Amino acid sequence: MGESAVSVLVSLVTIFGMWLVARKDWRGWLVGICNQVLWLVLIIQTRAWGLLLLTATLLYIYAKALLQWRRDDATNARDRRVNRILWNEGGDVIDEIVLHEATVHVEQMSDRCWWIGVYLDDERYWMGNFYCDSRGRMKFTEQESAGIEWDEVRTHGAAR
Repeated sequence: MGESAVSVLVSLVTIFGMWLVARKDWRGWLVGICNQVLWLVLIIQTRAWGLLLLTATLLYIYAKALLQWRRDDATNARDRRVNRILWNEGGDVIDEIVLHEATVHVEQMSDRCWWIGVYLDDERYWMGNFYCDSRGRMKFTEQESAGIEWDEVRTHGAAR
């Protein structure tokens, strides 16, 4: 591969790696690490030995950033475990409940209704009903709540 082709390839790979990083994609740092091999080829072809310091420094920065980013991703994934409740547009029916580290008790009350109790270890709880209306649509309603604070309470439009 000629000098011109290698320099164009190095440029394109660098741009692609930085584009990934700008999109908050950790693989951009990985592309940057791999790109240093292309930089070495270009340095050897052009005998631009002064760029060795740049390549070594970038290799260190990319590797450190990749490790830090992956560590932060793992931490953020743990932090994203929020307790949330999602109501439909009318606010009378619950579509989703996410409550971490909870015990769930379900009891069938009739052929179309189930009682649901969600309990946390510290005696907080949430109770509700899950039922099927006359049209066969499933609905989830709140009956009682004691001490559970939702990190997220959202409403969304009804599905069509």
